Amino acid sequence: MRNIIIFLLLLVNLKALTLDDAIKKALKNNTQIKSQGYLSQIAKENINISKSSFKPSLDVAYSKEQRKENLGFGKKESSSSASITYNVFNGFKDFYSLKSTKNLAYNEELNLKLKKLDIVYNTKVAFINYLKNKKNIATVTNAYELFEKQYQDAKNKFDEGLLAKNDLLQINVRKLEAKQNLALSKSNAKIAKYKLKNILGSSFDINEELEDVARNELLNEYNVSKLGEKLEIQVLETLKNSILNQKKSNRGDNYPTIDIGANYIKYHERTTSFSADLQDEQASLFLNIKWNLYGGNKQSYQDVKLSKQILQINEDLTQLKLDTDMMYQEAVDRLRVAELNYQTALISLDQAEENYSLVNSRLKEGLLRQSDQIDANYLLSEAKQNVDNAYYDIFLADALLQRLFERSY
Repeated sequence: MRNIIIFLLLLVNLKALTLDDAIKKALKNNTQIKSQGYLSQIAKENINISKSSFKPSLDVAYSKEQRKENLGFGKKESSSSASITYNVFNGFKDFYSLKSTKNLAYNEELNLKLKKLDIVYNTKVAFINYLKNKKNIATVTNAYELFEKQYQDAKNKFDEGLLAKNDLLQINVRKLEAKQNLALSKSNAKIAKYKLKNILGSSFDINEELEDVARNELLNEYNVSKLGEKLEIQVLETLKNSILNQKKSNRGDNYPTIDIGANYIKYHERTTSFSADLQDEQASLFLNIKWNLYGGNKQSYQDVKLSKQILQINEDLTQLKLDTDMMYQEAVDRLRVAELNYQTALISLDQAEENYSLVNSRLKEGLLRQSDQIDANYLLSEAKQNVDNAYYDIFLADALLQRLFERSY
């Protein structure tokens, strides 16, 4: 029987989902990543659409007409035609429009990378928060069971007239507080797991166990100079370049457009009074030059609008760099504080355990009151929670740093 239990425990542990596996599932199945992937593909198709303006246009047509005219002459004719047109010059509008479209396509690629980084970070946060709340459940459950035992012992003493009612009520209040904390921890763990399922998609079983994280998974080496190369900054830079190319394309309206082409017409039947004088085929070459001299200042207003958009992006870039520096300092401080809190919490836990043992011994000797045991139990429970919270806060702070430095793992 003992071997069977050990085997089942090992089996559960083998099936436990690791943080790395959760990240892989998120990158594969997350709907936001898939959606952004389609946006990236759409942007690439826009490049092909822009390239079509560099190719000639070919049209074919067929027409048939039959009618009687007032002078008695009948008219009946049908024809086929073909025409090809090629734009030779349009003020480089198509050239800069293509460059702008390429900028936007690259922008969407960067956004896809950013979305993956955000999903990785959100996965880590949901995963670690679940582990934190799961540990809290164990700690609060233990505290509740201790309070329950203390309450039963105190009730027996109260029934025997050996304990004052206020001491009994004090233990019961602490027990009920522990019960509330237990319910809250269970709720938080459940919410964290559903958040993880929301990120990982349908492939994640809500009942699947999660494997704990180890300290050797932390990455504490960061190159601050890399913050200036952040993808968020590149996204704004490529967007600005796209608008600059739009401005250049827009100024193409100041130049003439030149088209060349050829027409061919074939008459299949033609019955009119003058049909004998008309040819059955006609072919021609043409050159069209068009220059718009005034368009209601549309180009000028468009240029002003684009210039203001560039100014707005410049301000966003400045703010983004300030925010990045602030977030880095905040993340570094969070990691430093979490490390310090963890070391402090370990010392507090050792002392709380020793205090709990001493209080229980002295209580049995009749040297302390029941309220002292309540306080000792409360301090021990709080110390355990502080250790667990500080431990996982280290991982959360490290995850934020990894997101800032754009590390996928």
